[in-house]
Amino acid sequence: MPPTLTAPGVYVQEIPSGTRAITGVSTSLTAFVGPTPAGPADEPTKVTSWAEFERRFGGLSPTGPVGHAVQHYFLNGGAEALVVRVVADDAARSSATVPTEVITLAPVAAVAALADYDHLAVSATEPAGGRVDLTVTAVDAEGAPVEVDGQPARITVAAVDVDADDAAADISAATIAGVAPAARLVEAAKHDLLADGPIAADVDAGLVVSGVGLQARDPGAWGDQLEAELSTVDVDPGFAHITIRQTGPDGAVVAEETHLGLDLRSDAATSAGAVLDDRSALVSSGPARPGTLLTAPLTTAPFRDGADGSAPSAAAVAGDAEDGTGLQALRRTDLFNLLCIPRSGWSLDDDADTALWTAAIGLCEERRAFLLVDPPDEWGTPAEAASGALTFGLRSENAALYFPRIRVSDPLQEGRLATFPPCGAVAGAMARTDARRGIWKAPAGTDVGLVGVPELAQPLTDPQQGDLNRLGISCLRSFPVYGRVIWGARTLKGADDAASEWKYVPVRRLALHLEESLARGSRWAVFEPNAEPLWAELRLSIGGFLHQLFRQGAFQGSTPAESYFVKCDRETTLPSDVDKGIVNVLVGFAPAKPAEFVIIKLRQMAAPAGL
Repeated sequence: MPPTLTAPGVYVQEIPSGTRAITGVSTSLTAFVGPTPAGPADEPTKVTSWAEFERRFGGLSPTGPVGHAVQHYFLNGGAEALVVRVVADDAARSSATVPTEVITLAPVAAVAALADYDHLAVSATEPAGGRVDLTVTAVDAEGAPVEVDGQPARITVAAVDVDADDAAADISAATIAGVAPAARLVEAAKHDLLADGPIAADVDAGLVVSGVGLQARDPGAWGDQLEAELSTVDVDPGFAHITIRQTGPDGAVVAEETHLGLDLRSDAATSAGAVLDDRSALVSSGPARPGTLLTAPLTTAPFRDGADGSAPSAAAVAGDAEDGTGLQALRRTDLFNLLCIPRSGWSLDDDADTALWTAAIGLCEERRAFLLVDPPDEWGTPAEAASGALTFGLRSENAALYFPRIRVSDPLQEGRLATFPPCGAVAGAMARTDARRGIWKAPAGTDVGLVGVPELAQPLTDPQQGDLNRLGISCLRSFPVYGRVIWGARTLKGADDAASEWKYVPVRRLALHLEESLARGSRWAVFEPNAEPLWAELRLSIGGFLHQLFRQGAFQGSTPAESYFVKCDRETTLPSDVDKGIVNVLVGFAPAKPAEFVIIKLRQMAAPAGL
């Protein structure tokens, strides 16, 4: 608004330029969906390097190719990835009970009576109704039970009430059963199994009467690498410090977190479980298991009983839209550009596999993303691929299929070459091309090599590729000097007979980029007065964005008028549209299509007379 003019003087007023710059969205943020060894389940998580993926999702796995695909992606130039971990229904979380009250167990008289034995092993069953069975067994140096007269040298104390205050008396008065007929062991059984003093005779165990229940934050066997340690040093009664450690296969600590001054007594928001739920990246609260038997130190609890479960089915990967699981978890993300579902052994004969890819194509068409489809398992040879492509039912301009699979060194198989789906390497090469040349450049050619791919599962000849190319299958080739390269850029609607305007991958991806960028960059226009000033501002901002792309070489034509147009006026927005609150903007562009066939014509020219 102009200032109120009262006193004589000079008044300065800022006038808006009327230009709202539109910024292009990212072009190669790639989503990977499938099973991983660790990580949050059904939760899209962004990672920006292979090291971060290893830390968050556990790295490579022999049960699924997702980790390898992500590794290939970053190796080939990918910068950002969204990972959705899918787990089967039978996957389980590791759990532990951090003890707050422990009964120390030690067969005192057995110190001398069983001196000839190497160790005493103490075990306890899982609690049932607040009761456990305790067993003390004599074992040799290798841990094998010692037998006397053909029976294990063992004492069993049944039905110990671990919830009772007089648990010690309960153990002392318990019936001794299952004792091997050995005089020394029978004599030991006449004494209490409880001791308040130091642990004796290599028995180093305690029975938890009460404790804080914890479970691994995410399901999987990775949780068995966790342990929790409780410390009551320099804290008030009822409070403690809890340290969570994760160790690697070599026993080295790979992650550690300490939570100070946790309340062990309260169920309120300040309790140990509530604080860990809120702050811990490794664990969450879970049910405590009284009766759990711990080894020294008695304040340290190992996690156990985690399980990866079976490989998730195609239906589990497809997920459920209402629950937001599997593939459908990507609906909670703001943006993704490429989608990879690395699956080895999928078949068109499997209805669940076909349903998965159909759901993926539908999601990509809805979210303006592009799907990279791996070849079906039955496409082992070029002839089988050509035959299968004729009946291939997955046709979409928002998808491309790359053949054949790639052969890459596998660290899980001592570096031997193994066959993997190509989607991760192709997505990385696309990201590299986008960064160097732009999304309008076809991600194919001699400068689009596949890094870290020494071999293809099936070499192709020119006639073989010719058959696949006309059917809309993009090929990977191996050439001298150039190595393994992407040598095709057709969408799944790029078959010659389809005559689709979205025949080529760069043309379709550029259109998706324009649509998403313009949709996001024009949101400011919502609820603005629907009249010529708004239309002019839309023409100016959209035209500025397209002109920037024109200068970068994204379109055909030598002038802006030949390359693009923006129309928003009374011809596109009629009075009836204004009454409905509608603004129509018509945008046209001339894409630079790839030179798929370079034809060189040679002609002999006779030498001029006299030369």
